[in-house]
Amino acid sequence: MGVAAVGAVGMLESGAVLCDAFQSLSWESAMRISTEAAFPQRTTTAIRSRWGQEQAEVGKIRRKFEVEFKRQVAEQIELGRLTVGQAAREYQISPSAIDRWRKRFRENRLVDKPSSRERMLEAENERLKAKIGDLVMQIEHQKKLQEYIERSRSVDTSVITAKNWDQYRKGAK
Repeated sequence: MGVAAVGAVGMLESGAVLCDAFQSLSWESAMRISTEAAFPQRTTTAIRSRWGQEQAEVGKIRRKFEVEFKRQVAEQIELGRLTVGQAAREYQISPSAIDRWRKRFRENRLVDKPSSRERMLEAENERLKAKIGDLVMQIEHQKKLQEYIERSRSVDTSVITAKNWDQYRKGAK
């Protein structure tokens, strides 16, 4: 069995490929499903021309591959099971893209990028942490101010009388 739909396939120790989802399907059905997943249809985008009119433009096919698929392709090439050219032909991927995957694989930088929602949540998290920091600083400032006020009240600022005369005389000796 070839290494089709590697994004959903697990490698066995012997090098054989096993796909739980494809076991009950025929080889043709499995290839059709993996091809549909790997090669999406063209998309169209609307653009404005110089004169402000909307025009439909057929977009280029921009395929996105799972990190696990990239890792498996790079690993197969590094282990010598495939060459870059064979992998490029088999998966219909440019050799330069495979070389980029291999480089990132060797540097352990082949990781998932956070989604836009995750980036938005991280930004909100940072904003809330900054707000908490500001509030903590305000509370600390208010505590220090309260301590100062209490100390200033505790200092005896009353008028010297015969009753407290001895208290003030002790420090003047």
